[in-house]
Amino acid sequence: MVLFHRILGAQPTSEGPTPLVVLHGLLGSSDNWQTLGSRWAEHRPVVLIDQRNHGRSPHHPSHVYPDMVVDLLDTLDHLGIQQADLLGHSMGGKTVMHFADRHPARCRKLIIADMAPIAFPPHHTPLFDALAALDLTRFDRRQEVDAALTETVQANQADLAAGWIAILALQAQVDEKVAASDIDPANGQPNDQL
Repeated sequence: MVLFHRILGAQPTSEGPTPLVVLHGLLGSSDNWQTLGSRWAEHRPVVLIDQRNHGRSPHHPSHVYPDMVVDLLDTLDHLGIQQADLLGHSMGGKTVMHFADRHPARCRKLIIADMAPIAFPPHHTPLFDALAALDLTRFDRRQEVDAALTETVQANQADLAAGWIAILALQAQVDEKVAASDIDPANGQPNDQL
């Protein structure tokens, strides 16, 4: 399936700089990457993608990495992108690792944030269980849902806050590395030779 995407900066072309394609993490969307994407788009095309079942992309009962790889391939084909630098955060990192393994010629560089190439035990289950247990017909506002969830997930809030701080720090590091590797310091121009 072709996923919702937004292109920042120039349209990707085969003659121009290699596009940077960014995939968000679980419960995220392309909106999460607009600020950094806009900065990176000053030097190259940037494509921000909403993965399946997230943001404005289609929803589907299947949510497994082999299908998410096909989604990414379909979206790159739709955009005419033959090769890209792929940046994936968390779930997006796992998606781009699987993609690079199956389609190595389509991936020039791979940037993984907050993910490793190993299987992790489920750790979002308590939050998903709490969300599934809510009777949403009882609520009129998001604040009411937040209040109902607070007691259930309160024990996890410190871990969540620490996780967000780590994510922000990783995004800053990724920003510096992408900028450093893609701009020739001698002339300030995009360096597609790396």
